[in-house]
Amino acid sequence: MDPYFREPPSVSSDKSPQVITRKILQASQGDIWLATWNGLIRYDGTTFTNVTIEKDLNRFRAFSLLEDDQENIWMGTIGSGVYRYDGSTFTNLTTADGLVNNDIISMMQDSDKNIWFGTMGVTKYDGNTFTSFTKKDGFTNSDVNSISEAPDGSIWFGTRGALFHYDGETFVNFTEEHGLNITSYISTLVDRKGHLWFGGENGLFHFDGEKLRHPIQLSSFYLLEDSQGNIWYSGNSLQGEDPVPGKSVLNRFDPAAGLENILVASEQFEVEDSGMIFELTEGKDGSIWFGTLKGVGRLEGDTVQYY
Repeated sequence: MDPYFREPPSVSSDKSPQVITRKILQASQGDIWLATWNGLIRYDGTTFTNVTIEKDLNRFRAFSLLEDDQENIWMGTIGSGVYRYDGSTFTNLTTADGLVNNDIISMMQDSDKNIWFGTMGVTKYDGNTFTSFTKKDGFTNSDVNSISEAPDGSIWFGTRGALFHYDGETFVNFTEEHGLNITSYISTLVDRKGHLWFGGENGLFHFDGEKLRHPIQLSSFYLLEDSQGNIWYSGNSLQGEDPVPGKSVLNRFDPAAGLENILVASEQFEVEDSGMIFELTEGKDGSIWFGTLKGVGRLEGDTVQYY
């Protein structure tokens, strides 16, 4: 039993759980899935259903979500490995099956259809075999917060305190190579141009394959490229007469404005009473969903709605 799991008062509600929401996914079928401290939640547009309770899954925090190319939903937990849902059955996979650790913090399916599980190290699953990488392989034994694939098939891993690049054979500590002293979690994003964005407590960085830039100095934790090519990043307030470090906001930037103008060209959306922003996801209607310390919210146009 996870001591931080929060037992909900009911299986279903017209409100989202008012707890930490780490990941949001809109599946191909349209439902919104939430990874929360109450477990796995499914929202059909009207009702929030606690799937962990409904299906009697292990009572552990849900932390990460993925929909694979077969429309299976994967849920990563803290302490109970990962669940795969094929539309009818939940299958639990743990270290007993080959995962390097049962805390699944991040997930990604690559262009070769391998699924990567970020944990204390990383595990690759090809549909049959689990292959794990840790410090002995030149990687890390620390938390893997994000995983992004580049157009050439190489993979970027944002961990607690380091950014790693994997070319299929060798792991390179990119932050160490560039003399960056980062101690926080690192989020990663490879945009449609193939450029890498990564952020954390040290700000927002951009790497186009040749030059590393550091356009934002304030904390920038979670990243998203929307369907219009805008880059979203959550973190400290950047604008106003007296920006407040530590105040969480959403920022939207059009790269066409140029990185040198990112401070003045970014639009800022204040997210009141939400605490930290954990996750950004674009819905099929173009709205931006975000997870917070107190549940889930949605930004449509300039309007923020809390659930």
